[in-house]
Amino acid sequence: MPSPLHVDEFVFRGRVDRGRRPSVWIYEHRDTGREMLADSRGRTYEFVRCRTGGSLGRFNEIGVWPALLRARFCRHSSPAPARPPVLRRRHLSLVPPAPNPN
Repeated sequence: MPSPLHVDEFVFRGRVDRGRRPSVWIYEHRDTGREMLADSRGRTYEFVRCRTGGSLGRFNEIGVWPALLRARFCRHSSPAPARPPVLRRRHLSLVPPAPNPN
């Protein structure tokens, strides 16, 4: 049985606008530093780099459970490293969050 998910485990890091397709929101897990990618409809993604061509990569839709495992690791699996290696995120174009309407 997986442990409960607490929203406070994640920090919003940015958004990738993809034209007519839904924007992908980037959330970073506080403990592991790994990302969870989701759109406004609740669909989750993985980013896959392209080895050739003009595009840096694409977003493939994956299930919510695999996305959570990638970001936070299941407590019943082997423990996550304290901090993963720092990755350069040149493949993502971050957009600042919208101002708070309040």
